[in-house]
Amino acid sequence: NTLKLFNGRSPPYTACVLIELRLDYERQPFVSIFYKNSSTEPQPLYIPSCGTECPLRKMYTLYENILPVDWNFECKLTTLMMTYEEANIGAAMGILVIIITVMLLLSYVIMIYYRRRSYKNYVSYSQ
Repeated sequence: NTLKLFNGRSPPYTACVLIELRLDYERQPFVSIFYKNSSTEPQPLYIPSCGTECPLRKMYTLYENILPVDWNFECKLTTLMMTYEEANIGAAMGILVIIITVMLLLSYVIMIYYRRRSYKNYVSYSQ
């Protein structure tokens, strides 16, 4: 849908979109986009305002509003993908300590609640 190629129907589970970057006879790069589902051959998709084989420079101008500008931000690693040296271990340990503290306090409050509730059920023999 971002490339304005979506036809409005949900694709089957095994469908895929193929994007090819090739050179023409004049050694100029062009892009072709294909759709493949259960058919035998990939079907070429028509790129709006360009056709089935679109020069790379024209693709840049057509889709410049959706292309990333800040590649460092787009390609940065998430915390789960980082090595121990790259990740902020101090922040992770701080969050872990807070979670454990909250769980211990919650356990203590629940324990006190049940002890007081059980004392109310006892009958005093001194009466």
